[in-house]
Order: sequence, then structure tokens, then C-alpha cells
Amino acid sequence: MKKKLKIATTIITGLLLILSVVLLITAVVSRMTNKTPSLLGYTFHYVVSASMEPEILVGELVIAKKTDISEVEQGDYVVFVSPDPSLNGIIIIHKVIAIDDGASGRSLTTSGIKEGVSPDSYPVKQIIGVYRTKSSLLGKFVKFFSQVRNILFVIIIIAALVIVAKQSRNIWRQLKKKGKEDDEK
Repeated sequence: MKKKLKIATTIITGLLLILSVVLLITAVVSRMTNKTPSLLGYTFHYVVSASMEPEILVGELVIAKKTDISEVEQGDYVVFVSPDPSLNGIIIIHKVIAIDDGASGRSLTTSGIKEGVSPDSYPVKQIIGVYRTKSSLLGKFVKFFSQVRNILFVIIIIAALVIVAKQSRNIWRQLKKKGKEDDEK
């Protein structure tokens, strides 16, 4: 029974590791290409503004579930492309403070939650998704890997480790072979 539990734990850990790597790669590539990363119905967003502090901090990676605006409720944190032309289409996460189901369709009034932040001056009519969770650690990885020099650094380190591992293996084999030859003499 313990052996089966150990195998199951190893498999689950491996799958979580693979999912984390895929998530990280998706987030990094999307950040470098300025596209919203998406995986299995979730989107990932690197936080660059303090408007949602203290709950969501600058540098965190926010995970939002793709959701239709009709499913949004007051109090939800929604992710959307700013309709304000002066903000050049940046992605924002803000709290829904009011919902208007008017003749022209649903629109949301949103605001950051940081003390002293005023409600947004524009109605939100389209959203990317609704906030589900965040990760400070994944945010740090996304920031680190979004710089080309850091990616190159990691590639060089991995290549160096592979070379060292191969050379160590060759040395070990040669020492083992030499030991056998010495034993035969």
C-alpha cells in the first residue's frame, strides 16, 4: 500500500511540476509578445499597478477564469482591457462596485481598492475574466524570465550543468575501468 501511495504522490508531483512549467512558459511568452496568456480556460496577468493593494500586490501573477460579463456579480474582481483611449489598451484588474443592465447591455463600474482610489471614469462592457487566485512566486519568475538576458543566462547555466554531468560520468567510468584493470594485475 505504501508503494502505491508513493507512486501516486510521485505522479501527482510530476504533473504539478509540468503544469507549473507550462504555466510559467505561457506567462513569459505572452508577456514578451504582449498577448494575454491563456491555458485551460484561465488567463494570467502580471500586476504592474498598486491600485488593488493590499490584496493584490505589484509583481504578483493573477489568475483569472474566462467569464462572460453576464455572470459577473458586484464585488467580483474583473480583468479587462481598459476602454479609456488614454491608457492605450492596458489590462486592468479592478473590483466591480456597480452593475448597470441597461438597454445597450451590461456595463460595470469598477475601481481599485487601494485607499483613496476613485471609481474608474469609464463603463466596462467587456471583460477577460474574473479573478480566482494569485501567486507572488510565479510573478517573480515571470518578471525574471521576461528579460532576454535572464533567459540566456539560464540556458547557459543549464548547458554548463549538462556538460559537467557528462564529464563527471566519463571520469567516473574511466576511474571504474582503471580500478578493474588494477585489480586484474
